Amino acid sequence: MLEVIKAVFKLRWKYTVRYPGWIIFFIIIPIIFSVIPIILGWAVAGGPQQAALNFKMRVGTEDYQFFIILGSAVWILGISVMWDFGMWIREEQEMGTLEQLLLTPANIYHILLGSTLFTTLLSSLQFLSVIIVGGLIFGFLPKLLNPQLLIAILYLFLGIFPLTGFALLLGCLIISIKEAEAVVRLFQPLLALLVGAFYPITLMPSIVKYLAVTIPLTISLNDMRAVLLGLEYIFNPYLDLLILATYCVVWPALAMMAYNSVEKRAKKGGGLGAY
Repeated sequence: MLEVIKAVFKLRWKYTVRYPGWIIFFIIIPIIFSVIPIILGWAVAGGPQQAALNFKMRVGTEDYQFFIILGSAVWILGISVMWDFGMWIREEQEMGTLEQLLLTPANIYHILLGSTLFTTLLSSLQFLSVIIVGGLIFGFLPKLLNPQLLIAILYLFLGIFPLTGFALLLGCLIISIKEAEAVVRLFQPLLALLVGAFYPITLMPSIVKYLAVTIPLTISLNDMRAVLLGLEYIFNPYLDLLILATYCVVWPALAMMAYNSVEKRAKKGGGLGAY
């Protein structure tokens, strides 16, 4: 198992380091996504100070730069996991190597695990880079250096782990419809809406909020803001942790069931490697 995971991880790492420009791109794009709503807030409110007052009246904190940067970083993390994993499956399908992977003696789940671990690590490094760069630009980096940061990291980890199951579900959809970019681009704005990347989910209609909390990153992001900015939790700290722990089991289990179904159907129809 470990040898398979290591081999897949090493292979994907070699592919990534061939294009060092992507590393800069991964850091700059989330910062741009974050700066745009901040600048719009300045323009609408009439300046940074008035924007902070308006934000505090509606959200409960005047530290809107940190609020938005954190939301953007978590959103991009989710998108990166889905995009990178989805495109990897699609590329293997286009090259005809997906069938070869299924025919190897290695367990396909070990191969998928190696790929998702690489994707998760890469996305986590991107998240950390965005927070550091954004903190240096807007001056909120010292606020992170407190014991509460460890609790926030716990919420983030419990949100990332079930996200791997969510990515595998997306991969199953890509295998079925043989289209990666359109699927991921459809999920990008939808994920930003549901996780509350740029605003608290308390502003959403009730039915949308109930839908949003089914996504692990929604709870992670909201509770990280609660810990670091003194805002409200989704339900309460303990119940939120319990829900996230449940998602760590439920989402991967659902993904494995879906993958088994898609693989079985694709083998019968001969569509695994079809372009």
